[in-house]
Amino acid sequence: MAALEYPGAEPIGAGTEGTVYRLGDELVAKVWHDSRRLEPLAAAYAEVAGAGLPFATPRIERIEQVAGRTVSIERRLTGVPLSELLARGTVPVPAAYELALEILAALAAGPAGPAVAALPVLGEAGSPWRPGATWGELLAAVLARRVSRFGGQLRAAVPGFDRLVAGTYRRLRTLPVRPGGLLHGDLCLPNVLIGSNLYDPLGRDGHFAWCVRMVADPGITALLR
Repeated sequence: MAALEYPGAEPIGAGTEGTVYRLGDELVAKVWHDSRRLEPLAAAYAEVAGAGLPFATPRIERIEQVAGRTVSIERRLTGVPLSELLARGTVPVPAAYELALEILAALAAGPAGPAVAALPVLGEAGSPWRPGATWGELLAAVLARRVSRFGGQLRAAVPGFDRLVAGTYRRLRTLPVRPGGLLHGDLCLPNVLIGSNLYDPLGRDGHFAWCVRMVADPGITALLR
């Protein structure tokens, strides 16, 4: 980080793709494990950030090369991981489920633009999208490539592997055709950050609606009669 004039950078996490450093209150740096090109990812991040979603998403401000490694300088997203709030009991389990569903619904309603569509599938070099292909057909093609690559190992370990794969193909090809939208590939509770204003006082975050459903639950109303 000193090479980028951030001598006081503080490491805050590491994952399969790289290590993340805090650069003050507004930025973080991600040092990737390789020298991959990040321009397509930066364009996709910008496209998603401009989609009018009701929550903040990552955005790459600039890309640097340091000692043969790619470094992305990104907007810092603040908040407490939903997993921590759930463990403390600050957020009840049903409310966490509702929040995850709201995030998925907001993403699904967002436009899937050309920059997002150009991104490759994890472990592949190119985009899986083909003109005119449905979501189910695209997933089936990805599955075929993965089975071709890893099927031998899985076939030896999973009873009835080929029957399960055939059933998966059938279901993928019968998925309903829907308008293009966004889908989060790693929506786990630690990746959802909750800001200091945990609940919207006007009820727009869904918490009020959840409270109403709980109070109006027949089992609860029966107990209170």
